[in-house]
Amino acid sequence: MRLFTSVLEDGLQVANRSMYIAAALVFWFFTLAEDPGNPIDDTAFTSDIVSYQKPFSLRRVAGA
Repeated sequence: MRLFTSVLEDGLQVANRSMYIAAALVFWFFTLAEDPGNPIDDTAFTSDIVSYQKPFSLRRVAGA
C-alpha cells in the first residue's frame, strides 16, 4: 500500500507543478492593467469578521 501512496503523491506533485507552469505562462503572455474607467480603491474592504478587499476590475492586454 505504501507504493501506491508514494505514486499518488508523486502524481499530485506533478499536477501542482503543471498548474503552476500553466498559470505562469498565462501571466507571462497577458499584461494586466488597471481599468481607467473604474480605478482600484485600495481602501475598500469588507467589514466582516474576516476582512478582504472588495472586487475590482482589471483590463487584459495581449502580449507583444
